[in-house]
Amino acid sequence: MHRPAAVWSKRRKAFICPDCDSTVEMAISKDGSRYIVDADQFFFKRQNRDNHKCANCGAALWAAVNPSAARKSEWRKISNYGFVYQPQAGVHLRKVENESFRRKIMELTEAPGSAPVAVGAHRKYPLSTYIKKRYKGRIDGLIVDELHQYAQDSGQGDAMAELFGTAKKVVGLTGTLVNGYASGIFYLLFRLMPGMMVDDGQSHFAPMSFVSEYGVIEETYEVDEGDYNSNRRTVKRKKSSRQLPGVSPLVYSRFLLEHAAFLSLSDMGKNLPDYEEIPVPLSMPKETSKPYFEMLETLTRFMKSERKAAKKILSAYLNLLTAYPDQPYGQPPIYHPDDGSVIVEPPDAADFDTMQPKDEKTLEIVNRKVSAGERVLIYTNWTRLDTQRKLLKLLTEAGYLAEILPATVTPEKRERWVEARVAKGVQVLITNPALVETGLDLIPFTTLIFYDTGYKLFTLRQASRR
Repeated sequence: MHRPAAVWSKRRKAFICPDCDSTVEMAISKDGSRYIVDADQFFFKRQNRDNHKCANCGAALWAAVNPSAARKSEWRKISNYGFVYQPQAGVHLRKVENESFRRKIMELTEAPGSAPVAVGAHRKYPLSTYIKKRYKGRIDGLIVDELHQYAQDSGQGDAMAELFGTAKKVVGLTGTLVNGYASGIFYLLFRLMPGMMVDDGQSHFAPMSFVSEYGVIEETYEVDEGDYNSNRRTVKRKKSSRQLPGVSPLVYSRFLLEHAAFLSLSDMGKNLPDYEEIPVPLSMPKETSKPYFEMLETLTRFMKSERKAAKKILSAYLNLLTAYPDQPYGQPPIYHPDDGSVIVEPPDAADFDTMQPKDEKTLEIVNRKVSAGERVLIYTNWTRLDTQRKLLKLLTEAGYLAEILPATVTPEKRERWVEARVAKGVQVLITNPALVETGLDLIPFTTLIFYDTGYKLFTLRQASRR
């Protein structure tokens, strides 16, 4: 359970945020007008999206109820009613008609010392928050490796930002600073240089504003033109907007130029062989392509005809059409989200033992590279498919010594695990790229095959440089 963490300021006569000391504000809509006023205690009656975070700094305005903090707080919980700020509990009597609630509120006003305290349980305290509060300004240096892991709007990124604020000097390291999109560096810049972002007019809650200024956005419009001799105006409507790859050079000149050092392997004196990426085009066999395009047509028609239901099946739609070419069997149907009827039931166009063109090409590359004395690393992204087991079966039957790196091997043991397999003469290693994207050197494997690719560009780029 959580309780309000806002603090009443007698001097300002308002509730303030405990983190940034700014007045908590709330929006009011009346007679078609919307305006901002200081928040009252009724604003914190129940936790919701509007009162969850401070509009100024983004800090949480609610705290967990634990035995030690609950007794210090002046907020009291009345079951089925909500939270009441005890020193001002009498204000609620003017708005409450329920006799049971009135009686409990009267108890708060008449005997504040004996009022019941909601006692929760102790919870785990974030280590980064502890370090921030106890050691701020006492840490001389902080080294943050794999900086790109903290570029998203995530708890892990927020923890890094708290540690960043404790140290006098910070060095961040990464081999993939940007994933190709302007949004991929937005939160990272706000964590590393918030002052510069604020001076630039950016808001932590408006990443798309940053993208529109420093990235690429494709906007699609519909135009309805009036008929010949018609007095009606041409109507222009915005249909969709999406982000495209591309980052403005201004990001580097404004934010990174004086704060970053860009090094290549040649700058570090590393003599490595040339790296080349070779796309291999393949066509689906007729047995797979025919049902695939039939399903595509059915789903496209459904998405256009039922827009509201289409949003609910978008994930299943993308998963099916992405995975079906690799495993055209055993795929679950897609059901209508409202009435439960079957929209598409994927037919089995093959089975586990069927050799697909992608399998044949993979075996061809493996044969050519292993014959030349090389080792091959095969990446598979789809964990719910049987691709890894199928490849292991095909490679083993072809006479190659192949292994699958399972996710059960903990990160600190993976490098030793790989070294042990190489020592035993493994020729082909099959793994998910997410398992080896950071912290591993897979130099014995001179050829990498991406059997399929995921949607995380950070993972793709990191895994391709192992």
